[in-house]
Amino acid sequence: MPRVKSIAQLRRELSATQGRLTALRSRRAKVTRELVKLDRQIASLEGPSAAPGGKQATKAAPKRKARTVKRAKGKAGKRGGRRAGSLVQVIQGVLAKASKPMQAKAVTDAVLAAGYKTKDKSFKATVAQTLAKDAAFARVTRGVYKLAAK
Repeated sequence: MPRVKSIAQLRRELSATQGRLTALRSRRAKVTRELVKLDRQIASLEGPSAAPGGKQATKAAPKRKARTVKRAKGKAGKRGGRRAGSLVQVIQGVLAKASKPMQAKAVTDAVLAAGYKTKDKSFKATVAQTLAKDAAFARVTRGVYKLAAK
């Protein structure tokens, strides 16, 4: 059973927490001032032409190295998550093969089964949004779609 604290104990804890908060805010202000100084030094070294419009840059973006991808000979297009077509094209193919309108979840499963590669964690929502927004698809009822008449 938790121990009940007195009002005096709670006030001491509150005071200590407020003290730590004040110290952290002071430290943050100091670090922010140092950061501004560093940004000015960086901007002075980069010169006025480093940023678009002749303005001095405040932050330099980190440069990334280009990744080189080694491909096996004769296997172009079969590695690296290559897609056979756009999402709309794959959905059109899935719905064309279906004998009746499909729910968005079923379309998502069929698109993935057709070999569409994605790393999207919310792919079902992406498919549902594509079905709802693209003119190639017609809504039958809530969450159920078919190919639009041409």
